[in-house]
Amino acid sequence: MDFEFTSRVFKGLRLTSLAIVLLLGAAVLHVLWKRRVFQRTNEAGVERFGSYSGKVGAQSIDWLLKFGSMLLLAAGVLMLSYLHVDTWGWVVIAPALAFVLFIWIGS
Repeated sequence: MDFEFTSRVFKGLRLTSLAIVLLLGAAVLHVLWKRRVFQRTNEAGVERFGSYSGKVGAQSIDWLLKFGSMLLLAAGVLMLSYLHVDTWGWVVIAPALAFVLFIWIGS
């Protein structure tokens, strides 16, 4: 085995493990967000708050948890698709690059 092949293999393992950690982090944040919303609802499915500032604070934290989980999920999926671009990764990378190009040219 030459040095270049082993460095590519270890780089792939590091990126795969990082992608798995990001995906697990996204799952944890999503579960925390769903749990917070479930604990605030009553039997009729209506969220109850003690005050308006409590509602704004809770919804801000919920938004941060939801945004963080989406960001980690996107990062993990893009990393995994980058590693597997020769088989299935192009299906994920092509629309992502088209979106980036759209934002870049459109603004």
